[in-house]
Amino acid sequence: MQMDELRKQIHGYIDQADDRFVNLVHAMMMADLDEATFEITEETKKLLDERLHAHQQKLNEGSPLNEAFARINQQL
Repeated sequence: MQMDELRKQIHGYIDQADDRFVNLVHAMMMADLDEATFEITEETKKLLDERLHAHQQKLNEGSPLNEAFARINQQL
């Protein structure tokens, strides 16, 4: 099915759809718009760069994931 046909079907259905469906479609639309305009601030970029640098300086520190999970499960 072509995109223009899909759009026609959606337009036709939305006018008679119940409130629940309209709210779901609206939420998806807003999430898509938010994602399309998402930008990382300079402050966030700086923080991420600092964290990456700190991680790279201590690559041999830490534990394998299975050991970390084992410690967590012991505390539960």
